Amino acid sequence: MIFNWFRKKKYREFVLDLMSATAEGEKKAQIRRAISTLKKIEAKDETQYSGFAACELALAVIKRAGVSSPTHDDLYTGGVFVFIIANHISYILEARFESAATLGVMAFLASNGMSVEDASLSIDPISQTYNNMASSTANDGKYNLVVGQHVANWCNTPSEENFNKLVELYNLGRKFLG
Repeated sequence: MIFNWFRKKKYREFVLDLMSATAEGEKKAQIRRAISTLKKIEAKDETQYSGFAACELALAVIKRAGVSSPTHDDLYTGGVFVFIIANHISYILEARFESAATLGVMAFLASNGMSVEDASLSIDPISQTYNNMASSTANDGKYNLVVGQHVANWCNTPSEENFNKLVELYNLGRKFLG
Protein backbone atom coordinates (compact mmCIF):
# COMPACT_ATOMS: atom_id res chain seq x y z
CA MET A 1 0.00 0.00 0.00
CA ILE A 2 2.69 2.46 0.98
CA PHE A 3 4.66 1.61 -2.17
CA ASN A 4 1.68 2.54 -4.36
CA TRP A 5 1.40 5.90 -2.63
CA PHE A 6 5.15 6.47 -3.06
CA ARG A 7 5.02 5.53 -6.78
CA LYS A 8 2.05 7.86 -7.36
CA LYS A 9 3.83 10.71 -5.61
CA LYS A 10 7.04 10.12 -7.60
CA TYR A 11 5.04 9.92 -10.84
CA ARG A 12 3.18 13.14 -10.01
CA GLU A 13 6.48 14.89 -9.26
CA PHE A 14 7.93 13.58 -12.52
CA VAL A 15 4.96 14.88 -14.53
CA LEU A 16 5.12 18.28 -12.81
CA ASP A 17 8.86 18.53 -13.51
CA LEU A 18 8.26 17.59 -17.14
CA MET A 19 5.52 20.23 -17.48
CA SER A 20 7.78 22.85 -15.90
CA ALA A 21 10.65 22.00 -18.25
CA THR A 22 8.33 22.21 -21.24
CA ALA A 23 7.09 25.65 -20.16
CA GLU A 24 10.67 26.89 -19.69
CA GLY A 25 11.63 25.58 -23.10
CA GLU A 26 8.68 27.35 -24.69
CA LYS A 27 9.70 30.69 -23.13
CA LYS A 28 13.21 30.28 -24.53
CA ALA A 29 11.80 29.38 -27.95
CA GLN A 30 9.52 32.45 -27.88
CA ILE A 31 12.49 34.75 -27.33
CA ARG A 32 14.44 33.14 -30.16
CA ARG A 33 11.45 33.40 -32.52
CA ALA A 34 10.89 37.06 -31.64
CA ILE A 35 14.56 38.01 -32.08
CA SER A 36 14.71 36.10 -35.37
CA THR A 37 12.19 38.58 -36.78
CA LEU A 38 14.97 41.18 -36.46
CA LYS A 39 18.11 39.23 -37.29
CA LYS A 40 19.54 35.73 -37.14
CA ILE A 41 21.99 35.63 -34.25
CA GLU A 42 24.90 33.22 -34.03
CA ALA A 43 26.26 32.78 -30.51
CA LYS A 44 28.38 30.27 -28.68
CA ASP A 45 26.23 30.27 -25.53
CA GLU A 46 23.13 31.77 -23.91
CA THR A 47 25.05 34.69 -22.41
CA GLN A 48 26.44 35.75 -25.77
CA TYR A 49 23.03 35.25 -27.39
CA SER A 50 21.37 37.40 -24.70
CA GLY A 51 23.83 40.25 -25.25
CA PHE A 52 23.57 40.21 -29.04
CA ALA A 53 19.78 39.87 -28.89
CA ALA A 54 19.51 42.87 -26.55
CA CYS A 55 21.74 44.86 -28.91
CA GLU A 56 19.67 43.96 -31.98
CA LEU A 57 16.36 44.81 -30.33
CA ALA A 58 17.71 48.16 -29.11
CA LEU A 59 19.11 48.96 -32.58
CA ALA A 60 15.75 48.18 -34.18
CA VAL A 61 13.89 50.33 -31.64
CA ILE A 62 16.23 53.29 -32.14
CA LYS A 63 16.00 53.00 -35.90
CA ARG A 64 12.19 53.02 -35.70
CA ALA A 65 12.39 56.03 -33.38
CA GLY A 66 13.91 57.91 -36.32
CA VAL A 67 17.40 58.29 -34.90
CA SER A 68 19.70 58.09 -37.91
CA SER A 69 22.74 59.87 -36.48
CA PRO A 70 22.64 59.16 -32.76
CA THR A 71 23.94 61.79 -30.37
CA HIS A 72 25.80 60.96 -27.17
CA ASP A 73 22.47 61.18 -25.31
CA ASP A 74 20.80 58.80 -27.78
CA LEU A 75 23.60 56.27 -27.32
CA TYR A 76 23.52 56.66 -23.55
CA THR A 77 19.76 56.07 -23.45
CA GLY A 78 20.17 53.18 -25.89
CA GLY A 79 22.82 51.65 -23.64
CA VAL A 80 20.47 51.76 -20.66
CA PHE A 81 17.78 50.25 -22.89
CA VAL A 82 20.17 47.41 -23.80
CA PHE A 83 20.71 46.72 -20.08
CA ILE A 84 16.96 46.49 -19.48
CA ILE A 85 16.44 44.20 -22.48
CA ALA A 86 19.41 42.01 -21.48
CA ASN A 87 17.94 41.70 -18.00
CA HIS A 88 14.78 40.07 -19.36
CA ILE A 89 16.40 37.91 -22.01
CA SER A 90 19.26 36.66 -19.82
CA TYR A 91 16.80 35.79 -17.05
CA ILE A 92 14.67 33.64 -19.36
CA LEU A 93 17.67 32.03 -21.05
CA GLU A 94 19.41 31.50 -17.68
CA ALA A 95 22.46 33.45 -18.82
CA ARG A 96 24.86 35.65 -16.88
CA PHE A 97 23.18 39.06 -16.88
CA GLU A 98 26.24 41.23 -16.21
CA SER A 99 28.22 39.63 -19.02
CA ALA A 100 25.26 39.70 -21.42
CA ALA A 101 24.50 43.35 -20.69
CA THR A 102 28.13 44.43 -21.05
CA LEU A 103 28.52 42.52 -24.31
CA GLY A 104 25.22 43.94 -25.57
CA VAL A 105 26.19 47.53 -24.80
CA MET A 106 29.63 47.10 -26.36
CA ALA A 107 28.06 45.67 -29.53
CA PHE A 108 25.42 48.41 -29.54
CA LEU A 109 27.93 51.24 -29.20
CA ALA A 110 30.34 49.68 -31.73
CA SER A 111 27.54 49.28 -34.27
CA ASN A 112 26.91 53.00 -33.91
CA GLY A 113 30.52 53.80 -34.78
CA MET A 114 32.03 54.15 -31.32
CA SER A 115 35.57 52.86 -30.86
CA VAL A 116 36.16 49.95 -28.50
CA GLU A 117 38.10 52.24 -26.16
CA ASP A 118 35.31 54.83 -25.98
CA ALA A 119 32.66 52.12 -25.67
CA SER A 120 34.49 50.50 -22.76
CA LEU A 121 34.67 53.88 -21.01
CA SER A 122 30.90 54.26 -21.42
CA ILE A 123 30.00 50.95 -19.77
CA ASP A 124 30.43 52.10 -16.16
CA PRO A 125 28.25 55.25 -16.39
CA ILE A 126 25.56 53.33 -18.29
CA SER A 127 25.55 50.43 -15.81
CA GLN A 128 25.51 52.87 -12.87
CA THR A 129 22.49 54.63 -14.35
CA TYR A 130 20.75 51.29 -14.90
CA ASN A 131 21.50 50.19 -11.32
CA ASN A 132 20.38 53.53 -9.86
CA MET A 133 17.15 53.37 -11.85
CA ALA A 134 16.54 49.74 -10.88
CA SER A 135 16.95 50.46 -7.17
CA SER A 136 15.24 53.84 -7.15
CA THR A 137 11.90 54.35 -5.48
CA ALA A 138 11.23 57.49 -7.50
CA ASN A 139 9.41 57.51 -10.83
CA ASP A 140 12.51 56.56 -12.78
CA GLY A 141 12.63 53.25 -10.89
CA LYS A 142 9.41 52.33 -12.60
CA TYR A 143 10.90 52.96 -16.03
CA ASN A 144 13.02 49.79 -15.90
CA LEU A 145 10.03 47.78 -14.78
CA VAL A 146 7.71 49.14 -17.47
CA VAL A 147 10.29 48.70 -20.25
CA GLY A 148 11.02 45.18 -18.99
CA GLN A 149 7.32 44.32 -19.07
CA HIS A 150 7.03 45.59 -22.63
CA VAL A 151 10.15 43.66 -23.67
CA ALA A 152 8.46 40.55 -22.27
CA ASN A 153 5.26 41.42 -24.16
CA TRP A 154 7.17 41.86 -27.41
CA CYS A 155 9.11 38.62 -26.90
CA ASN A 156 5.85 36.74 -26.28
CA THR A 157 4.07 38.41 -29.21
CA PRO A 158 6.42 40.29 -31.56
CA SER A 159 3.64 42.42 -33.01
CA GLU A 160 3.85 45.90 -34.48
CA GLU A 161 1.82 47.25 -31.56
CA ASN A 162 4.19 45.77 -28.95
CA PHE A 163 7.22 47.00 -30.87
CA ASN A 164 5.80 50.52 -31.12
CA LYS A 165 5.35 50.53 -27.32
CA LEU A 166 9.09 49.90 -26.98
CA VAL A 167 9.77 52.80 -29.35
CA GLU A 168 7.55 55.07 -27.24
CA LEU A 169 9.38 54.01 -24.09
CA TYR A 170 12.77 54.63 -25.70
CA ASN A 171 11.63 58.13 -26.69
CA LEU A 172 10.42 58.71 -23.12
CA GLY A 173 13.83 57.60 -21.85
CA ARG A 174 15.53 60.06 -24.20
CA LYS A 175 13.57 62.88 -22.55
CA PHE A 176 14.54 62.12 -18.98
CA LEU A 177 17.95 60.48 -19.43
CA GLY A 178 19.30 62.79 -22.15
